Amino acid sequence: MCRSQIFPGKRVGDSAGIEINPSTKYITIHNNAITVAAESSFTLDYYRIPNTNDITFFGGIPLCDSAGRTDYVSVNHPELYTLSIFEDILKAKGIEVTGGIDSVSHRMRSRTGRVQSPLFEWQSDSLPVVLKVINTNSQNFFAEQTLRMLGVVKEGQGTFQGGVKAVMGYLDSIGISPRDIEMYDGSGLSYLNSVKPSAIIKLLSAVSHSPNFKVYYESLASPEKDKALKNRLKGVAGREKVRAKTGYIAKASTFSGYIKGPKNNHLIAFSIMINNYACLYSYAEAWEDSLVAAILSEY
Repeated sequence: MCRSQIFPGKRVGDSAGIEINPSTKYITIHNNAITVAAESSFTLDYYRIPNTNDITFFGGIPLCDSAGRTDYVSVNHPELYTLSIFEDILKAKGIEVTGGIDSVSHRMRSRTGRVQSPLFEWQSDSLPVVLKVINTNSQNFFAEQTLRMLGVVKEGQGTFQGGVKAVMGYLDSIGISPRDIEMYDGSGLSYLNSVKPSAIIKLLSAVSHSPNFKVYYESLASPEKDKALKNRLKGVAGREKVRAKTGYIAKASTFSGYIKGPKNNHLIAFSIMINNYACLYSYAEAWEDSLVAAILSEY
């Protein structure tokens, strides 16, 4: 992920100020975002062309938002992004860099034709720890890397394509049709991603019968314990029975997970998705919460 800082211009109608930190030529920015009236809503968002680092910012930031906003932009091949920044730092300190940058995952070679030795190796935390970060904190970078690890383990390809092949194979095995889901990244940030709520319900049902279900269930956020859901279902009786994952990009909001029923091992799966809403995001969230509250009131 790349950190972006967005500021309003001096007057309504001026281009918004967008800064990428750290600054890098690895990413190409197109700024179509503008400064809007102080009473207007913040609607600024971005779109990255799939499989590129060509990113367009659009929408508006209110004139009164002098402190600016911070957002995190997904990048294509994050390992090369990291190496590119590292190369810039070395050059800034007067250290000569020759041979270009390589990605071991792509088995790339230097310009001399020699395979480069890795600088270091890193052992990640266990999968339960990683899943908790993904599903509770919505850590998109972790999700992207987990998809590629699935590709390595299941398909022998540590790539996006290998990960998607592994995921689609599993979904097919539990009765989810390829027509019900489209994947263009591993994090859910692409506007081209699509999935039916019914497919999410099938997935939640299948996972609940897995021998590793406890790990998955504990990875989902709790309104009672986790900051990710601290503002959800406030004042709703039984909110402690909910484990869920939220999803959000501009004009799309989702809320999916489980509700513990009155009987032992009785779970209710739910999936709520809202597209192209014309109200404030907080209203969309409130509507989602009202549906979950209705289920809780019946069980």
